[in-house]
Amino acid sequence: MRKVLIIIPCCGSKKSGGIIECNAKDSIFNFLTDGSKKHLLSLRRKLFNYFSLPLREDIAYSNKDSIYYMEAHKRYTGTYSQIYRKISLFSWEKLEKTQNLDLVIISALYGLLKYNEPIRDYNKTMKDKIQHQTLKVWWRNNNLCAILKDYIKKNKISELHNVLSNDYNEALLGCFNNIHIEYFYHDFSKYKSGSNAHRGEWINTFIQNFNSIE
Repeated sequence: MRKVLIIIPCCGSKKSGGIIECNAKDSIFNFLTDGSKKHLLSLRRKLFNYFSLPLREDIAYSNKDSIYYMEAHKRYTGTYSQIYRKISLFSWEKLEKTQNLDLVIISALYGLLKYNEPIRDYNKTMKDKIQHQTLKVWWRNNNLCAILKDYIKKNKISELHNVLSNDYNEALLGCFNNIHIEYFYHDFSKYKSGSNAHRGEWINTFIQNFNSIE
């Protein structure tokens, strides 16, 4: 059966609020092999420590106070969000119900996220630095590509649609050269400041037109 994955970037404009409970069942960790899970968890913890962020349930600590969580695709619908505000509630609901269509997010702070994974509000982008490296270089050097490929293999993905912007593609530079599945790159750079809005519109249309029995 054809199983399709869309990868998209996170968003700098975030919605505040949420709930204190962090529902671990929707974490990307449940969809990775043990080795990749440990690797991603270690990288997240390094960043949280470096930026002096409270260590809580989203990086597998038991502390439950003072941090509010929201599903990633809802968190990224801040006032100035161009991608996520273009994707309708109907599309997210359809995605939830469609077994052979999936979507993951490349995040400057979290690395790899399920679209419905609970996350906190944060203000990091791929241009921020850890020591002397931008986060996009840091994630690339720490093999974010291998984590994504592990997700693809474990979840039997046969078709990949890359809707990432340039900074997020740089975090995965070289990752798709020998991907060994059907691969499509969707370049919206010609739209310049409107590129993210076009990304959101493309994703919304793709989900709504997707035939779940393909």
